[in-house]
Amino acid sequence: MTASVLADREAAAERTARDGLTVPMWVHGAAMIVLSATALAILVRYCLHSYRGIRWDERLMSTWGLSGPTRNVTTDYLSLITVPSVALVLTGCVIAAIVRRRVAVAVAAATLVVGATVTTQILKYQVLERLPHAGANTLPSGHTTVAVSVGMAAILVAPTGLRVFAAPVVAGLSAAVGIATVVSSWHRPGDVLAALAVCTAWLGIALIVGFVLQDGGPLARRPGVSPALALAGPTAVIFALLWQRGIAIGAGLPLLGAWAAVAVFAAAVGLVFAWLTAVADRALV
Repeated sequence: MTASVLADREAAAERTARDGLTVPMWVHGAAMIVLSATALAILVRYCLHSYRGIRWDERLMSTWGLSGPTRNVTTDYLSLITVPSVALVLTGCVIAAIVRRRVAVAVAAATLVVGATVTTQILKYQVLERLPHAGANTLPSGHTTVAVSVGMAAILVAPTGLRVFAAPVVAGLSAAVGIATVVSSWHRPGDVLAALAVCTAWLGIALIVGFVLQDGGPLARRPGVSPALALAGPTAVIFALLWQRGIAIGAGLPLLGAWAAVAVFAAAVGLVFAWLTAVADRALV
């Protein structure tokens, strides 16, 4: 263990003695896994195994409509998410962690991105199926999985003092990808929520891996800025969507449902990133 890591632990021990023990990182990880598995099971039940749920999920997507220029911009934005680009960003995250001599964080970040991406592909193409005559399965969303998992990895490897400020930016970009797939009719709301659930489950696994590799030990940092700042990014995306003139949307109940669906997704992304930031700042050296 390097001198810098030992120094971090000694300072953390002093804060722990002063402020009291925090919940160990593995407990947060286990909670994320349980909550995500429960959410995914509910989404599968109502978005894949219920004709009524399938119809509503489809309607919440088809209610949105994009003008030609806006659709082109959205497609260009989503086309940036490719295997080479993901590999490049993941490599950067791992290198950044190794340069800072945080091998446990590097392994956790790689576990998160690779695990979430592979799990999404297996679930979508090998495990999950919609009811007969309901069309092909698209749950979970691959684009959303990639965006969210890479964003989570970036927060994991970020220095403690920068995490809370990077979180709203990364959370906003992640939410924007999921929402873009919905409004451009690439994915249904259930697909992007399922992708977030998969990523959060693997985030839980990654935190447990990090806890084990850095020899555990509860820390007790107190960030100067609230991790809830992560909610600002997804909130800004929703406001940007409200002011976007290239988006047409239906009226009545589908209108309310469509907005509620993207708002729920944005809020969920913000909450997960806020949770991640709080745990990482208090438990990762």
